[in-house]
Amino acid sequence: MQPKVDTDRVPGEAEARKCLQDLMRALSEDGTLPGVAVACGVGDREAARTWIGDACRHGGPQRRIDEGTLYDAASLTKIMFTVPVTLRLHEAGLIDVDGAVTTWLPDLATPFGEQMTIRHLLTHTAGLIPHREYWRRLRGYGTVLSAILHEDPAAPPGTVCAYSDLGYILLGEILRRASHADLPELFDAHVRKPLSLHATSFGPSSANVAATEVKDGVAIQGYVHDENALAMGGIAGHAGLFTDLNDAAAYAAAWSRLALPPLSGALAAHAVSPQPMPSPSSRRGLGWVLSGDSTWDHIGPSWPATTISHTGFTGVSIAVDPISGWWAVVLSNAVHAGRERPHLRRARLDLHRAIARLLGAGAR
Repeated sequence: MQPKVDTDRVPGEAEARKCLQDLMRALSEDGTLPGVAVACGVGDREAARTWIGDACRHGGPQRRIDEGTLYDAASLTKIMFTVPVTLRLHEAGLIDVDGAVTTWLPDLATPFGEQMTIRHLLTHTAGLIPHREYWRRLRGYGTVLSAILHEDPAAPPGTVCAYSDLGYILLGEILRRASHADLPELFDAHVRKPLSLHATSFGPSSANVAATEVKDGVAIQGYVHDENALAMGGIAGHAGLFTDLNDAAAYAAAWSRLALPPLSGALAAHAVSPQPMPSPSSRRGLGWVLSGDSTWDHIGPSWPATTISHTGFTGVSIAVDPISGWWAVVLSNAVHAGRERPHLRRARLDLHRAIARLLGAGAR
């Protein structure tokens, strides 16, 4: 359900909203975020919804974004699909987050298979290598999955925290085997329908999609940017979802209330709580990045210390503080300006500082 927009504004909100819009315009004009859309609020109250820039600027006819533009969610797939479905199957008794991964993946060839748990996969502490460019030589879901199952580990489980797409690809396969359902079916049953999402799906549900990277002079439009996900058919546990501003806002608002039916509030609260980490510099919940993580916190100190967040390579992000109820989604096609994106982290920090100012003004 779309959060309600509060039209009863205090004077400070108008100024804060203008500052946010001016920042978004500057980031679009300088090419950091060619198209950028923001929605933010507190619980059910939506404080702002605004967008500016181009869905396509290079490698195809120029198009402006609008409220219904779809964005490649990239790694937001992890927390919009894989995490909530894992939690729901755990609560239903189909899987155990503290059970050995080999219970569901007996073909996993690592010598640490009996020690590796689903919790390790969720928190990126399974000891897997972070990434491998399977797409350069392999095609097909089963072919890529088999290669991952036979990868040598980088470390024993629980000894390092290394962000790994491979772990979430394995999680997606565990969900598929445990439920005897395909990933799109699981998303529909456990996320899209319970939260009344309308546009989010594996692969874009319309032609109104923001272009991502330009390759050989042509912008990627209408299919997933992540090369391994594309090699697997566009559907995987680490990437593949497309979403729009309305759905992403509804999803973030649900987490701000820890209300994701039929998931219990207690398990949702556990998911956003600090999990055991091998180093104090790593701070993670189940899937979520916690405030203060030395590598992956792109929200910054302007938000409460209880903030959880996640980003996606294409330029998207979700931030939520379940204590204050603050939430924000930033959808953009930053990768359209180039894969390197040297100013993206600073842009994210600046945007969330401006959003915090707006949400703080509304709380007065």
